Amino acid sequence: MKPKCYRCPSPGDTCDRCGLADGDQMERTVESYRRDELFRSASEIEVEGYMEWTRVEEIAELCERMVWKSVGVAFCVGLAEEARALCEFLEGRGLEVYSVCCKVGGVPKSKLSLLELKPGDKVCNPRLQARLLNEIGTDLNVLVGLCVGHDIIFIEESEAPVTVAVVKDRRLAHCPALALTNRYYRRKLGLE
Repeated sequence: MKPKCYRCPSPGDTCDRCGLADGDQMERTVESYRRDELFRSASEIEVEGYMEWTRVEEIAELCERMVWKSVGVAFCVGLAEEARALCEFLEGRGLEVYSVCCKVGGVPKSKLSLLELKPGDKVCNPRLQARLLNEIGTDLNVLVGLCVGHDIIFIEESEAPVTVAVVKDRRLAHCPALALTNRYYRRKLGLE
């Protein structure tokens, strides 16, 4: 059986009876969670902060519970204000925060024969963002609005665990879920 959970009429309610995971695989997975402090902390935060804490607060809470002291923030220059606010919030919670903007290094797109929106455009540099934070040895890296694809490169390159504070969606004010819930966009995507 191949997973197609989106087709389930009651996702979450019947997961223990759906047959996706065989007994041995499920038992190994459950056993791995017993020793996983990150899983335990995330599960506690899910319950304790349910409908009360923002994602930003949950990130700070997770750092506290995991005893992570240093946080890297990799951000898109288009969300510099949001990144600044996040960094200030995390510093206010006692964390050591490092940040790297996407245009770090200032490499012209023309140097790599890439399309430009305007002459002199610089490339986004997710690989260098991750490598600079790797050199520092951050405990956690947080993404703020990296482009689709650039976020994947950052995650692949990062030595620290990675979470996302803000997902970029220029069209929908950085709320991509609207494309899936708003009737206009659902029609545009052929979902209605």
